Amino acid sequence: MKISVIIGILVLLIAWIALAAYTFVNAGFNLHNLLVVGFSGIIIFVPIWKKYIKADKSKAKDR
Repeated sequence: MKISVIIGILVLLIAWIALAAYTFVNAGFNLHNLLVVGFSGIIIFVPIWKKYIKADKSKAKDR
């Protein structure tokens, strides 16, 4: 995996964690906010995982 892809994923992860923390601090920690943050993480990170990490592992397996 390219270093630019790794840096991009890390920047996105840091921004998502910051926004999740901001949500919990300002709106409180309850089930609704926990589900919102969890589903947003799924929506953001599952496609990235499928595109970069899973594809990278399958390429390494074929070698």
